Amino acid sequence: MKVRYSTNWMGPVNKKWIDENGKDWCAGRIDVYGDDVPEYTELGLNIMKGKDWVRFTRWLEGNFTTPEIWTTEQLVQAYEFHNPKITWWEKK
Repeated sequence: MKVRYSTNWMGPVNKKWIDENGKDWCAGRIDVYGDDVPEYTELGLNIMKGKDWVRFTRWLEGNFTTPEIWTTEQLVQAYEFHNPKITWWEKK
């Protein structure tokens, strides 16, 4: 099986949250695709800096594939092996 991944931006979209934390944050999910992947398979993706979202998205949507569905943690670990660490949002 050849599994592909794509990010799907979903926020943050709450104005109060943005006012308190700034607008350079992205969150959403990872959509999972492949011939034997069940339809609508997705993985959660926590809030990260916008620049990290862009780099991670480009990496995922490049030629990256896996032989089976990986977890979000596995994908992030593989990404960070050769790329800058992702800056995750932390509750204040």
